[in-house]
Amino acid sequence: PYIMYSCKLPYKITQYVQGNILLTNKELFDNSIGFYKVRVQAPSGIVNPLLPYRGNNDIVLYPQGNWTGTYYSEEIKNSIKYGYQFEILEGYLFDVDYLFKDYIGDLFAIKQNSQKGTPMYLISKILQNSLYGKTGIHFRLPSYTVVKTDEIIGHYNDLVNLNNGYSLVSFENDAILPLNNVAIASAITALARVHMSQFFNDYNIPIYYTDTDCIFTPYQLPAHLVGKNLGQMCHENSYTKFITLGPKFYGGITTEGKEIIKIKGLTKDALPSFDDLEKLLNRGKFLEREQTKVFRNIGLSEITLDNLPYLLKPSENKRNYVYQDDRIIRTKNIIIYD
Repeated sequence: PYIMYSCKLPYKITQYVQGNILLTNKELFDNSIGFYKVRVQAPSGIVNPLLPYRGNNDIVLYPQGNWTGTYYSEEIKNSIKYGYQFEILEGYLFDVDYLFKDYIGDLFAIKQNSQKGTPMYLISKILQNSLYGKTGIHFRLPSYTVVKTDEIIGHYNDLVNLNNGYSLVSFENDAILPLNNVAIASAITALARVHMSQFFNDYNIPIYYTDTDCIFTPYQLPAHLVGKNLGQMCHENSYTKFITLGPKFYGGITTEGKEIIKIKGLTKDALPSFDDLEKLLNRGKFLEREQTKVFRNIGLSEITLDNLPYLLKPSENKRNYVYQDDRIIRTKNIIIYD
């Protein structure tokens, strides 16, 4: 919401450029906004890399090394400040404007003036957070209809036989064209990364773990960064102990003695204790949990529950572990050469 409120966003292509304008027309690069396909060279000494890279198995990494990718101009400009080098291959320049400033401003005011947990608070929060994603949805949305199975004709994407003479059929509907613009959604996520980058390589603010919009750090942030205004951080908890073993996989003990464990994919009842989490720092250790999963079968109109095993172990799909005496002590950047 802060980015949607405070930043101009791209909405219309105005020009196609080819070649490395960083060398041939730097003034155009400095004074325009757009998306560029670039060759990237990440700095070798950077502690927490800033640029995402979509690697094998569609996993997004933040690596060192070199590769080719497409990035928003403002993220490129920000990365140059931290030592990244770029060769621009081609790109598109855009008209920009404050597309959502008034909308987000009104919704944020409603949220600020509503009690937490009330319908107005929740609705205004959801409308803010879900807005930009709607601009990046696929431009062809499927339509669904129930028809007699023996009357199905033409092309369809998927079919679920309802076993009563009818089937649920999905197909592309050219008449439904949402007002999407992937440049808007992409720019907002890029600008959010730019905003968060101020924390990642400040030696006065070491980072133990970061998520989309949060950081875990051993020091309190400067007062001007913390508050209830758009773009400020909110102090959630203080911990005496904290462990992270991968994305959405962490836990800690607060100064009040409360355990907080967050593991994506696990229900609250299946979460391990902090002591169990700490055991996973040892090489080769894992935990087996069991939780109830819900399975839906539209064709049979059934919902079933089943208890399934869940294997918990450290994950190196984002960063590599550094061991000392067979115990994880920190992580290090993945290096790629693409």
